[in-house]
Amino acid sequence: TTSKATRAANLQQLGKICLRRGQHEQSEQYLRDTLTLYMDSYKSEMHVNVSSIYLQLGNLEINRKQYENAAKALLEALRIRTTLFGESNPGVATILGELGKASKGQGDTAGAEGYLTRQLALLDSVESEVAWSGRGVGQRTAELHRCLCSLRALAKERNDKSG
Repeated sequence: TTSKATRAANLQQLGKICLRRGQHEQSEQYLRDTLTLYMDSYKSEMHVNVSSIYLQLGNLEINRKQYENAAKALLEALRIRTTLFGESNPGVATILGELGKASKGQGDTAGAEGYLTRQLALLDSVESEVAWSGRGVGQRTAELHRCLCSLRALAKERNDKSG
């Protein structure tokens, strides 16, 4: 028999694949099954893999345009990730960007701007630069680009409404 960890990793990958293919219901089932296995294996929610599942569930809900559900899952991912690693972890920056999307989807442009501004500050910090060195400079650059584009779109939207 395969170990719970191996089964969970396989289910997580299947969840990602289904999400990319737009198979939302199947993706959610795989991700929730993965979450159950991780919680059973670790006996605690305080694990990076649990945070990653909540991030993926948040992405799933963004794809479904269920922004309130997305925000709940993403806030849980953020809580776990910051408890484990602190604010300057690259994963925190990714979650903040997704929270920006969820907030914008809910019509909360101020909240979206707040999350994206926090993401930008984190991505621009020296600690972040060191932390990202293990993940690749290109990935950090891509995150910065997405963040700046999102902030620019919010600013343009705000100017269009006020002008």
